[in-house]
Amino acid sequence: MLFGLLKWKYEFKGTTINILEGLRMFKTNIVLLFFMLFVFTSYRYLTIIKVAPDFYSADYPKSFYDLRNGNEWDKANDIREAYDAFVEKAEINGFIK
Repeated sequence: MLFGLLKWKYEFKGTTINILEGLRMFKTNIVLLFFMLFVFTSYRYLTIIKVAPDFYSADYPKSFYDLRNGNEWDKANDIREAYDAFVEKAEINGFIK
């Protein structure tokens, strides 16, 4: 379908243009904004239906997120508490600034 749009020709002020040339004629960045919004919402939808992977969050270890996503909240909270205690102890000892 996308290739069909690119191949399709339009009449504009006596010249024949394709869809990309028409979009380039805009003087603002609205086309780029819509494209970025489309990409973001598409990626977000694909992560919700578990087709695309989530970005990794370095706040807690990966095992915390695996357990949380598997609905094992008790184990996930144990890991979170142990990790927070570890980070706090490391900050007190000067290993993390």
